[in-house]
Amino acid sequence: MNRLSVMAWTVAFALLGAVIFSMTIAPVLAGLLFRKGTREWRNPVLVWITGLYQHAVTWTVHHHWAMVAACLAAVGLSVWPLGGERIGSEFLPHLDEGALRVRGTLAPSTGPTEAIRLANQARILLCSFPEATQCSNQTGRPDDGEDTTGFFNTEYFVDLKPREQWRPGFHGNKEALIAAMDRELEKLPGVGWGFSQAIAAVMRQVRGIADIGVFQVTGQPNDNFIVDREQAARYRINVADVQDAINTAVGGNALTQVLQGEARYDLVMRYLPQFRNTKEAIQNIRLLAPTGERVSLGQLCRLEERDEGSEIYRESNERYVPIKYSVRDRDLGGAVEAAIQGAVRTLRPIMMALLAATLGMLPAATSHAIGSDSQRPFAIVIVGGLIVDLVMSTFLLPTFYAWWARPTDHLPPPEEANRVNA
Repeated sequence: MNRLSVMAWTVAFALLGAVIFSMTIAPVLAGLLFRKGTREWRNPVLVWITGLYQHAVTWTVHHHWAMVAACLAAVGLSVWPLGGERIGSEFLPHLDEGALRVRGTLAPSTGPTEAIRLANQARILLCSFPEATQCSNQTGRPDDGEDTTGFFNTEYFVDLKPREQWRPGFHGNKEALIAAMDRELEKLPGVGWGFSQAIAAVMRQVRGIADIGVFQVTGQPNDNFIVDREQAARYRINVADVQDAINTAVGGNALTQVLQGEARYDLVMRYLPQFRNTKEAIQNIRLLAPTGERVSLGQLCRLEERDEGSEIYRESNERYVPIKYSVRDRDLGGAVEAAIQGAVRTLRPIMMALLAATLGMLPAATSHAIGSDSQRPFAIVIVGGLIVDLVMSTFLLPTFYAWWARPTDHLPPPEEANRVNA
């Protein structure tokens, strides 16, 4: 269930509860509390508002073309922002959780020792900001195994104090705090906190695009053993035997299988670590030639060191370079007098119903606390819609009714109308 459905169900249950209360509990409480009877108290504020409204609605009823023109202008103004990319098509708001998630990318060949050392330095830099309460980091892939990254990936969670407790220089601006942290993190060498390439430079020119970053596809050093076929032919050793020796030493070869019920597992054999950890150790591996001579891999292979891609991103059988970015600030005669009297009589219940809902949503619409980023846009839309509904119910509908009323239309007498409204 998403946030919108939760809010919709909440409002629906609140309205249902209000209906049940007004039809069952409220009459009983009124009968118990007002046994001696009651008399209506004329609220002077409401009387003043009703007088102003009666003059205003009388004018609009007699000048219906002005009301129609105002409505068409309002509709035009509501359609105008939809063109020219003045507003975006994304309705989901940006959620400010009161914390930061920072990601640093090291060279692909970085080992755990160096990655942990740099991660500790970055964590100390982030915690040096008084606005941060704590900082934790993760090096390498997560425990759930969903992200097949290596030790070159470091991520940090920075919990922040409320914005009121930040230093005055930031003015509660999270973007300014991020920029200050980024300047400090850039002092760490060999960490890709953020960089751009040609395509990223082009995207920076698009309005609303920020935090451009290109996922690193830089290589890692690899040792490539290329079989020298002439040397292999000299010692009468097959190329496949040379490749098999390298594969067995480094990667391992499956000798047999182990059965556990219906499951089958390969039993892999490879050299001990001291005989395969370095390129020199691999070059010293010996193969037995048909002549009985023991020949080392260094005599049969040519060693080349190359920087090759550590990860290749693919989708739909095509390679691609991922680009990450954020979107900011970017981005819906007798009949006339009767209509006026009816509008004045219904002003009070309409205002009570709509103002109750509007005032109830105002705290959510004006809140700037942590977590309010998700509910504030919805509340603003609801409050705005209720205000528009108030204007339509009190001005637009009476004007259209008086305009479209036919001479044969009859309204009930004022006394009967009051009894019906009561």
